Amino acid sequence: MAHIEREIEFHDLLEEAKRRFGGPRHGSDSCETMAINLAKAMSEHYGGRPFTVSVFEDGEAGATVTLS
Repeated sequence: MAHIEREIEFHDLLEEAKRRFGGPRHGSDSCETMAINLAKAMSEHYGGRPFTVSVFEDGEAGATVTLS
């Protein structure tokens, strides 16, 4: 049986996402653009693994992208 432990610790993932994305507002970037840019950056940082990223501007309207 494969191990059941997560491959990336949540706090490590959150810290990396904040480092790359947690700064000031992103001007006129759409939710789609922000999600794609963060997914690409995280995938590169974690060795090319697939990522799904969701960005919501108001908790309701937003975008979800998956890079595989």
